[in-house]
Amino acid sequence: MITREITKMLFDKTVTIAIQGFGNVGSVAAKVLSDFNFKIVAVSDYYGGVYSPDGLDVNHLIEHVEKENTVSTYPKGDKISNKELLELDVDLLIPAAVESVIHSGNADEIKANVVVEAANAPITYEADKVLNERGITIVPDILANAGGVVVSYFEWVQGL
Repeated sequence: MITREITKMLFDKTVTIAIQGFGNVGSVAAKVLSDFNFKIVAVSDYYGGVYSPDGLDVNHLIEHVEKENTVSTYPKGDKISNKELLELDVDLLIPAAVESVIHSGNADEIKANVVVEAANAPITYEADKVLNERGITIVPDILANAGGVVVSYFEWVQGL
């Protein structure tokens, strides 16, 4: 997994992660990274998010979302907006929902050391330049979410 390998190269401590988007990509990323002992401190979906600096219980959160269809009503942690999630002081930010969520209007507010593009084109061209100038490492979507594209292709070929 790309995210796991890059964190080994860049960090020698418990890595804190925020994930914007808790659908197929974001929830699986949270589960896998949590299983590798990364600290998932925030997640969000369309309706809002939840933040806990001590880390979220991802398995419990997934059970909650299966019942409630949103992370925004999760009872543990502080309620946050998607904007607040993107601007958290975390080691790793994973935008896993929609395109262009990091743009020229908020690129200066991103505090993560690494951004892993799990969504398609979550960073605009202008924001990409700003993040690079600030020394923030970007794992591009073509690398970070290529597996999903390959699986989608095989499903399409098989008519699934």
